[in-house]
Amino acid sequence: KFVGVTSEGETAKAKMVIGDPSYFKSTGQVEKKGQVVRCICLLSHPVPNTNDIGSTQLVIPQNQVGRKKDIYIAVVGSSHNVAPQGRYIAIVSTIVETSNPEKELEPGLKLLGDIDEKFFSVDDIYEPEAGVNSAENG
Repeated sequence: KFVGVTSEGETAKAKMVIGDPSYFKSTGQVEKKGQVVRCICLLSHPVPNTNDIGSTQLVIPQNQVGRKKDIYIAVVGSSHNVAPQGRYIAIVSTIVETSNPEKELEPGLKLLGDIDEKFFSVDDIYEPEAGVNSAENG
């Protein structure tokens, strides 16, 4: 049963905690359900064919690229105060379906044009185990 969260010797008590399941791995109440692959890209230009807008969100439907899951692209620039003037940050992501996750992002990466730098990551996805419901378990 949940009582609170302890950090640096202090405990904050609450009736309920809502959090990403990955924070509860040590409780035995979550299980791995898959993986997500992400690529953070640094660009020196807006995404081609978007009328040079400062931010955009794109979804590549799975059936257009022979996948079970969509590919997502989010781009932000200096207008959001997250990058210097003339620079952009793009994040391309999808659910892993093969043994070569980086290759799965290629259709999204191709839409970005020239990429200055890429940072790939593959992370596990966790879900509550069957029958675990935090509202019921207090």
